[in-house]
Amino acid sequence: PINLGLSCSFDMELCEKCAAMAAKEASIDGVHMTLAPMLDVSRDARWGRVMETSGEDTYLTCKIAKATTRGFHGDGKSYGLGVGCKHMAGYGAPESGKDYNLSDMSEVTLRETYLPPYKASIDEGALLVMAGQQTLNGIPCVLNPHLMKDILRDEWGFDGIVISDYNCLASTVDHGYCENHKQAVELAMKTEVNMEMA
Repeated sequence: PINLGLSCSFDMELCEKCAAMAAKEASIDGVHMTLAPMLDVSRDARWGRVMETSGEDTYLTCKIAKATTRGFHGDGKSYGLGVGCKHMAGYGAPESGKDYNLSDMSEVTLRETYLPPYKASIDEGALLVMAGQQTLNGIPCVLNPHLMKDILRDEWGFDGIVISDYNCLASTVDHGYCENHKQAVELAMKTEVNMEMA
């Protein structure tokens, strides 16, 4: 089932089993990593990706983050995938519900509503974090030193891979933040982004 439908079960054992089943099928096909779980909290039904989320509740999304991360990893003896949680952070809160639009919020809202699910997945062993496509308080997430360095790397101690969302660095030009792709890549390196998905 889609994430929103699965979250309506409030059944963490089922969430874990569904992720484990997907991991087994992907592993048999030769896949080693998943760009999941999608951990965006969304409270605006106008946003076109709401059905990919676990809904509007941060606590429930954290529980699902832990369960699905465990499920994707497997027991270490059989099939399992490296986990790449996404889209850090605030991607589910675009202004007017418009995809890739800006997200504008206080530090309190960011920390209490939108960051906890990523921390939950990382605490369960997520190996990769995908940066959001949008700007957060005027700075593209993928180039946001407060988000990617201060919080993710320094505060949480994450030493895994940070990846851009699809064509995310190029979109920093569209957002008016960078002059060109070269500048975006230079800033991404300073923000400790390891991989560009394009």
